[in-house]
Amino acid sequence: MEHGQTFAKAVIIKKKYYFGVTTTGEIKGVGMKGKKNDRPVWINKVFDQFLEDFKADADPTVNLKAAINDLELGRIAPEHLKITVKLSKDPTDYAVNNSNRKIGMLLQRRAGDVIWYFKTDEKKAGVSLNPEEISVRRYKEMLRATVKECA
Repeated sequence: MEHGQTFAKAVIIKKKYYFGVTTTGEIKGVGMKGKKNDRPVWINKVFDQFLEDFKADADPTVNLKAAINDLELGRIAPEHLKITVKLSKDPTDYAVNNSNRKIGMLLQRRAGDVIWYFKTDEKKAGVSLNPEEISVRRYKEMLRATVKECA
């Protein structure tokens, strides 16, 4: 067995899913939803703040509540709520109600292209290109799921 990393403090959720502060003060997060590149910038920033709070032994709920409040009050720029995904196949090759199919066809994209969309409350696909249709509820759920894995 090989030594990989030494942490001053860490939380291990399961194999290959952990976050912590190294002995040099660097924050590491592996496998965590908040570090995935298919999440909106807003989720990534809130998660980064969560990790900073962990590092500083601060109560993370203060900043989490502030982030949710900003979302509810419309203070988050739509650009920060965009979800971007690289298409692994042509849009017509996805299942009928798949968001990659719907948005890929709307944007006239092909396999390998990057698409973007917003989460909405629309019943069929639940996604839209229109920032006026952003679902505060769905983004709050996404944030909860992101930090819940850390609990």
